[in-house]
Amino acid sequence: MDWLGPPAALREGLLSGLAMKYNVITPFSRWGNFRPLRDMLAPQNVNWHLLIDRDMPSLSFAESWIKAHHGRPPPPRFFIGHWLLNLFLDHQEIHDDEYYVLLTDDDYYEADFFAKLAKYTADVVMVSMRRAGDMLWATPGNMRTCHVGLEQMVIKGSLLKQYRINGFYEADGDLITRIWAAHSDKFVFAPEVVCYFNFLPPAGNGRYDQWG
Repeated sequence: MDWLGPPAALREGLLSGLAMKYNVITPFSRWGNFRPLRDMLAPQNVNWHLLIDRDMPSLSFAESWIKAHHGRPPPPRFFIGHWLLNLFLDHQEIHDDEYYVLLTDDDYYEADFFAKLAKYTADVVMVSMRRAGDMLWATPGNMRTCHVGLEQMVIKGSLLKQYRINGFYEADGDLITRIWAAHSDKFVFAPEVVCYFNFLPPAGNGRYDQWG
């Protein structure tokens, strides 16, 4: 008998995953990393939002999927990335059924990051994060401050738009644990999906073998 393809329910699930729209949000200042990040994201079904301090020149891009957002934080100019993220949430249209994920401008995704994500449809998908000395695994036990980073949270706009980030050092864990405390039933964990922390310069060298 000829194989007629996967069952209808599975086909619909696969097509739904492929149709998912992802928004990658990057507070951006390390322009030497622009090309490798653009080349990494270009084949994916994403919009890339660059959050740029107005001290930088106003920019636009030929690629329609790359969007520049400008804002200048008032003094004192600490935690600029947090301020820019809140500005984005306050003034840009956040789509309920699209996913949003923070990628800082020296982090990176494994090649099949979004392909692996496609099978997940929960409101929040937590992924693992590789660091220089260890791995922050996506598990319920790590849902606490200092054990989780914003790069690990892939979240639908309907939930993200309800929150803002606090401007202090451990704001990553604070935001995620606040969402987890109120909506743990909306989370799934995808430990096999990996992002790379400080993969690009200045801290990393852009090679997957850099940690030995």
